[in-house]
Amino acid sequence: MTDKMVLSAATLQAILDLQERLFIVGDPEVEVEQEEEVSKVTLYVQMPERWFHSNKHLDLVYRTLEDTSTKTSLIVVEISCYEPLDWDEA
Repeated sequence: MTDKMVLSAATLQAILDLQERLFIVGDPEVEVEQEEEVSKVTLYVQMPERWFHSNKHLDLVYRTLEDTSTKTSLIVVEISCYEPLDWDEA
């Protein structure tokens, strides 16, 4: 049984803003671990390749999402490169 996690309004808004600006693709996968009094929330996001190799843009995504941490919820971000399917190979 897994605990259901409701992300804060600030985190949800940050995700939407990054999606609208095309810095992340799709919805992040969310993993929650309870650590004493704090929930560690890991967001697994995918970033388009053109931004993935830019430290400036990687830092922007990390900072934008991790800055939504609260006293009871620590946001941790894991970024991978988004690789669209090549329909010729599918």
